Amino acid sequence: SMRGDTEPPFLLRGKGKLGPVPQSGLRIALVATLRDVEDQLLLWLEWFRIIGFAHVFLYFDDPPCDKVGIEDARATYSADFISCFMHTPDLREEWQELRSWNQFAAYTDDRMCRQLLNIAHACHRAKQARPGTPEAVDWMLHLDHDELFLPPAQGLQAHFRHLEMGGCRLCLYQNFEAVPQEHSMKPFLDISLFKVPSGRVPRTPLGAAGLKFWADRTKAGNYFLYYDNGKSAVRIRQPSDREIAPVSVHLLYPPEDLEDMMTSTAAWTNFPEHELQEMQLDWFSSRHEEVVAGAKVLHYPATHFDRLFRKYDHLKNFPSIRFGGDLVVPPSFHLEARDCYLEFKDIGEDLQRQKLKELLEKAAFLNTDAEVQSQLETGSVVILTTVCESLR
Repeated sequence: SMRGDTEPPFLLRGKGKLGPVPQSGLRIALVATLRDVEDQLLLWLEWFRIIGFAHVFLYFDDPPCDKVGIEDARATYSADFISCFMHTPDLREEWQELRSWNQFAAYTDDRMCRQLLNIAHACHRAKQARPGTPEAVDWMLHLDHDELFLPPAQGLQAHFRHLEMGGCRLCLYQNFEAVPQEHSMKPFLDISLFKVPSGRVPRTPLGAAGLKFWADRTKAGNYFLYYDNGKSAVRIRQPSDREIAPVSVHLLYPPEDLEDMMTSTAAWTNFPEHELQEMQLDWFSSRHEEVVAGAKVLHYPATHFDRLFRKYDHLKNFPSIRFGGDLVVPPSFHLEARDCYLEFKDIGEDLQRQKLKELLEKAAFLNTDAEVQSQLETGSVVILTTVCESLR
């Protein structure tokens, strides 16, 4: 059971030398559900270590697939910094003790459902951990292996101290989407151009032309290729003292606390006010001070045709209606890439890769310096070099 002090059999702790960069103050943690992440796992972990994260809860969804990555991570990082959880029958048994289990029990074949259970599992462990132990943390952020958190210039501690002093208990960050100029398996090192969230593109004819430039490149006419509604961090201790068992991978709050969140201005975001209406998140407080506004999630979803092939070769013909109809995947690049993968399936992998390569270059890439210059001028893209400079 989760309540024992003995280590569960599915938990492998880090045994390497690198621990968190010492920081006094608030302990910030990350939780992620991972699969096929060997390409950049160590770079990804190193980024969170150098910006000052205290702990990372890693849930390996398909342990045999990531055997090498798991070994590398454990050989590099210490137990102070990483906890590795293997997706095994033992872990699934512990899910059953979580608050959200009844709601999700029927959907554990869905990756998003497993992500939600793993988030709740990590938050539970963080809340139960004895003060002073590695898993005892104050805030939890949920991201995927192709996402990084970029703190504001003032730093991670200043950001979370500001949230705490203001009574914030949930913070939703805008996400920026990486724009490749060539195919890269190590985009954290290679990419410094990012699409700006649509609400931050100048509301001018030039800005509108920038949005149109991107929308015209996909069938569905989307500006971002993948999600555009941000990711969030939640404070582990909530006044209700309820377990944090979210129903969205984007918003990490206990649904039963929604009422309280709405009345107490405890939910903050750096999305502009005018967008919160459309997102049905008008109970969030839109903040403009740089220590909040400057924080970003950087998403690197589609930067190499082979990664794209591996993604859809794993997902195959996934349904666009999920969770018994509660979730419908809208027309999007995600479906366009799935259909491209399926269309050439019988002819062979080489053609599938070639077609996905063409699709990716058309939808996501800036292929010439002139295109880059032009989109910097429309304000649809921005140069952010902090990550590649820090990790190189």
